[in-house]
Amino acid sequence: MDLFRVRLNCIDHYQASPTRYDPQLRNDVRPSQASKGPKVPVVRIFGSTETGQKVCAHVHGAFPYLYVEYRGGLASEEVGAFIYRLHLSIDHALAVSYRRDQYGGNAKFVARITLVKGIPFYGFHVGYRFFLKVYMFNPVVMTRLADLLQQGVIMKQQFQPFEAHLQYLLQFMVDYNLYGCDYLEASKTTFRSPIPQQEQGSNSSHLWHSLSIPPESVTDDPSLPRVSHCSIEVDVCVQNITNRKIVRERQLHHDFVERLSPIPGDMKLVHSMGKSPFPPDVLVTMSADPRDSQPQGWIHEEEYRNDIRDLVDREQADLNGEEVGFDTFAGSTELERAVNTVLQSVEDLYPSKLMPALGLPSHPSQSSHGVSSSIEVDETKARQVQLANDEFFPDDSDQDALGELIDGEEFDETWERRADTAGQLGSIKAGKRALMGAHEPQSYLQIPGICLSMLKTKRLPTMPVSAALLEAAEDEGLEVKRFYSQFLLETA
Repeated sequence: MDLFRVRLNCIDHYQASPTRYDPQLRNDVRPSQASKGPKVPVVRIFGSTETGQKVCAHVHGAFPYLYVEYRGGLASEEVGAFIYRLHLSIDHALAVSYRRDQYGGNAKFVARITLVKGIPFYGFHVGYRFFLKVYMFNPVVMTRLADLLQQGVIMKQQFQPFEAHLQYLLQFMVDYNLYGCDYLEASKTTFRSPIPQQEQGSNSSHLWHSLSIPPESVTDDPSLPRVSHCSIEVDVCVQNITNRKIVRERQLHHDFVERLSPIPGDMKLVHSMGKSPFPPDVLVTMSADPRDSQPQGWIHEEEYRNDIRDLVDREQADLNGEEVGFDTFAGSTELERAVNTVLQSVEDLYPSKLMPALGLPSHPSQSSHGVSSSIEVDETKARQVQLANDEFFPDDSDQDALGELIDGEEFDETWERRADTAGQLGSIKAGKRALMGAHEPQSYLQIPGICLSMLKTKRLPTMPVSAALLEAAEDEGLEVKRFYSQFLLETA
């Protein structure tokens, strides 16, 4: 199949249950059970192909993330133990902060944590520093997580988060070399059924239709229905985005390479700025001309030079007479060379990289028996962290809310049929119509937790009971169905 290209005109994201296109993040969960896990982010792109076919593309496998500095050893056992404790502590702290059950299935926020190496952006640094890249399930928790890290809630120590201020969609576009109105190119694409039909002999210029799309590239999975009115709706995995392959890693500041091999002045470091639409004769620098007078020194130049000399003397004293040169200052070890750089870490969640990692035997320290002892959280501070307009954890997806609403209507219809067998359905419906009135708007009545006032109905309100609540009660061994049916008959 040809390379699929869609112009990036509009982009957003939503939360959805994991599908076969999303990475498998745990080795103790079968693919068939993945949909019961935490919801994952999906990037949604609206655009068009080269021939003008409207496209809605669902991009799977991109997760929001931030970095925290790691100062421990690089041995796999030490790194794994620290990541395990950090993972559990973040989940626990966010659950406490959002007033959730800390040990329930609804308290999973961290998708994965990996070790990476990079050069700090601010200041001049030579040699790699090590960071932990924390992937989260939901972009909405990133601000709260950064606040918890800075306040010393997690593991009872302060962490400085990096890149926590970047928006999720901006991170995705930077990592995969995408920018507005450019084409996203994918080497493998799955089309959601139905696809545009094309008859033999038609002279349509469109590239994607029933004759050009292989049958194995079309899915009619009920869990992946079409959600737009676009001509084409596709699913794309991040590992199949070819735009990223254009980017080449630029080794700089990990050693003194710029001293021996200076970077050419005309080298373009940003791919989108490689070609300018303006001719060279109009590209006049906005900087000032060479100074009319002799360059002036800094006001505090002598003071700063003395500070630098003191810093050099202190560092030389710490070396205990060891000779340091440009060739040995930033020497790397075998363990350091095995750590991915920040650019390489974009592929952390690719199946080719993730599956071998999940296949490794679990370390004894990561047994479920020691979960509680591995959690280090200041719960008092966690409960105090509350940002503006961030009181509750929001719903994951409007699509899921719609599905829950439909399930609730089916549940109500089931109980109405049962009440009808007892001869009470007519009185229930008549009572509802009398209470609501002929012209009473009913849209808001479908919102959970909202009902008509008792001052209007002159009766106690009926408590809404969802199917999920009944199932949870049944799991606890409570006789809820008999009670609920009796409750309906008594309040009719």
